Amino acid sequence: MRRDGTGVNAGSGINGAATRPGWVTRIAVVVTVLSAVGLLSACRPLLPAPKATAVITATAEPARFVAGSTVTISVAVTPDLPGAPVPTGNLLVGNGTAFPLTDGRASYSTVVNVVGTFSIPFDYSGDDQYLPGAGTVTFTSDMGMAPFTGSGPTVAMAGDSITYFSKETMDGGLSAAGYRHSITGLPGYTAASAQWLVDDYATAAPDVFVFALGTNDMTEVALGLNGTTLASIEARATAVAAQFPSACFVATTLSAHRSAAWQPPFAEYNAAADAYNDWVRATFPHVVDWDAAVAASIAAGTPILADEVHPTPAGQVVLGDLVRAAADGCRASG
Repeated sequence: MRRDGTGVNAGSGINGAATRPGWVTRIAVVVTVLSAVGLLSACRPLLPAPKATAVITATAEPARFVAGSTVTISVAVTPDLPGAPVPTGNLLVGNGTAFPLTDGRASYSTVVNVVGTFSIPFDYSGDDQYLPGAGTVTFTSDMGMAPFTGSGPTVAMAGDSITYFSKETMDGGLSAAGYRHSITGLPGYTAASAQWLVDDYATAAPDVFVFALGTNDMTEVALGLNGTTLASIEARATAVAAQFPSACFVATTLSAHRSAAWQPPFAEYNAAADAYNDWVRATFPHVVDWDAAVAASIAAGTPILADEVHPTPAGQVVLGDLVRAAADGCRASG
């Protein structure tokens, strides 16, 4: 018993050592804190590892083709680092159809019957390793070279909307005159953008080739687009003629804009068209002089243009007669 009458070991610690008041409480707190720290460091819940961003590439094969052809869209989803897992998941293309990835790739084919340039969107679903992604693939569907019809010497003509709207009339006239022919007009096309059509006709090797492009090129001159100049148009016509060494090459002149309302913005167009027409007449022995025919119709009070560019039905007949006369001239010259 202590002198105060309390128990001998009431305040003793481990091995009977005396402790100061509050020590036991403090030790318990420290142990509790250390235990909590250990618990957090050893048993804390694992956070999900950040997902990688896959590399997505897409191609259209072919990238440019004739309407009615089949195009195949292929998309590859590849790891961002060498040796990383191959992405899995689905590819959602344009119309909402899902295609599962196989070895990180998916593809589908479809027939395109419309004309134009199209950007098809696609979405990658992502997986446990990779984030979702998206992109687009672009391809162009062109009007094709019209098939040759009829029998006799072959006449081919590549043009823009003027040719397009006059095709039926020209087809009839050339058939009646005994020509096997192919007339193709591409509305809105320039001599540059229609080069693929010229290439197709060069491969076909016609007896007569009529180059009826340039109106849209002159618009680019007037508006200062794509760096097109009078010199560049003349150079392109010369290059096209060289593609047909065995053919009788026929160039067409271009109608100027003659209405007063069109004169101010198209003064440069008219000047370039007049200069180009003079150059065509001086350079090529066989010419479809469409500009002269338009000018003569206006002078006679019977204009053959429905607007500043496109022929009326009567104008389509005039253009068809000019093309047939040019083909006759080629045959006569041997």
